[in-house]
Amino acid sequence: MKTIQEYLRELDRDKLVDTYLYEYPLDFNQLENCQDRTVRELRNTVKERLLAFVDTLADLEPVPTENKSIFIAFRYIRDDFDDVTFTLINAKDLEGDLSKVQGYAIEFNKQAEVMSFYVSNAPLTQRYIYELAAHVIYEASFFGFEQEDLEEELDKLKNSVEEVENGSAELTPYEDVFADLYAELGIEPDEESEDEHELHMKVIDARIRYSEHSKTKELRVLKDLLENEGFEYKG
Repeated sequence: MKTIQEYLRELDRDKLVDTYLYEYPLDFNQLENCQDRTVRELRNTVKERLLAFVDTLADLEPVPTENKSIFIAFRYIRDDFDDVTFTLINAKDLEGDLSKVQGYAIEFNKQAEVMSFYVSNAPLTQRYIYELAAHVIYEASFFGFEQEDLEEELDKLKNSVEEVENGSAELTPYEDVFADLYAELGIEPDEESEDEHELHMKVIDARIRYSEHSKTKELRVLKDLLENEGFEYKG
């Protein structure tokens, strides 16, 4: 099994960046001072920046974490169509109940740590390796290509957790947030009837069970592959 950094070094870079731009299209509302540039010029500029970022990630000295982590793909339903999504799992969790294995995001990990994470060699993950690599690039640059905003966001997260734990956080119920927004906009909220809501909840529950079933299935495939390879779960 190889690390994500090894894949970034081996994959076709142009295809990888094109996959990234397909999965994460340019948001022109966030691009400043670009009114006098064509869409092609902007796309080429972003593509060059992404290619340089891939090179940066590929050249980093990876920093292994205490426990080995593995990226996996599994199926879920998006916009009424089946799709795949990606998450990171702790390898040692494969030794327990697979239906209870938690997935983790990587936005708050240092890029050098991310480069040490492995990629599942299960067929589904390998089929979508370019999409997975694009996902990693997106998440690894969530706070900037050089993670320039990471420390500030970590401080905000730490402060938020402390406020919740000591009871000083001002929490607003989800329903109240939208009630205030509707009132501010002068909009009468559209509410489901009781029978519609009941069916809606069944749809959501079915989607969740579908995704959890797929994730557990992929973890089982991965576990069997790793045991055949003699993979050591812990660092």
